[in-house]
Amino acid sequence: MQQVIAIALAAGMAAAFMSGVVFPGSTMLVPLTFIAPAPLLIAGLGWHPLLAALGALFAAVGISILIGSKVALSFIVMVGLPAYLLAEAVNWLMRSMPAGTPHAIAGRVFGLYILIGIAAYAALAILIGAMAVDTSYAVFEQRLAATFERMMQQFGRDAGGLDTTTMRQLSQVFVRLFVPMSAVLIAAILSISLWLSVRILRRSERLPFPALPSYHVSLPREAVFALIGAVMVAQSSGFLGLFGTAFAGALMFMFMLDGLAMLHVRTLGNSSRTPVLVLSWVILFLFAPAALIFSLAGIFDALFGLRRDAPPTH
Repeated sequence: MQQVIAIALAAGMAAAFMSGVVFPGSTMLVPLTFIAPAPLLIAGLGWHPLLAALGALFAAVGISILIGSKVALSFIVMVGLPAYLLAEAVNWLMRSMPAGTPHAIAGRVFGLYILIGIAAYAALAILIGAMAVDTSYAVFEQRLAATFERMMQQFGRDAGGLDTTTMRQLSQVFVRLFVPMSAVLIAAILSISLWLSVRILRRSERLPFPALPSYHVSLPREAVFALIGAVMVAQSSGFLGLFGTAFAGALMFMFMLDGLAMLHVRTLGNSSRTPVLVLSWVILFLFAPAALIFSLAGIFDALFGLRRDAPPTH
């Protein structure tokens, strides 16, 4: 019992520290926010999902006492709850698969339940956060635009500032981009943390299920229909349109991961595999539009099964 509490407490403290809520504004902690759920996921996957929940609870109580209940609630929504749900879902899914399931099939099932699940959670988190700001969507947009304008005025003091018309146009662009980019950020944090947690547990021999190479994870055809539906919902007004926009943005990120995974699979056994992969990742980080190209590749992979004639690995 003491060991269980110690593991949960350590995981919760690490997640709280890495999330940046303990030391807000510290630029040194910014990279750690992308893997903040990882300590809880390691506890949840390596031992039991309830340890992830207990660790999140310990962290939330500590944050509430030291900083405030609103920050603690934000930690639960952004880090604690998704870490527990992911640990629960991944454990159940991987253990329920029959022994000897081919990697291609296991990867497609994983993509259906886990990747689409992460995208849906990211959209819901954005919706909840927006409604917490104000239950009126028009007021939410106004507050978001006002926040951007104050930020730009602060940054633009030394540069002489911007005229009112330009500022208003920029604020509208910011409002339109904020929702899908925020959903992408949440989806990226959860995906990276899950990938890292599985790798750490596999190397430490604490992974309770057979390892599935990440490049075999793929999205099924249903994900394309989900994207079409999300884009249609995004045309609605108010919070319904916000949810559709967020879900579509998160799904596009998942299709980008599918496109990258397809490249990893298609280059198996190729002598130029390493330079091709390195160059692709460099282009992705330095040239933002490349993400759209990989997303389109992922969509085509989901629709037409572009990995079917790739070199088998299982």
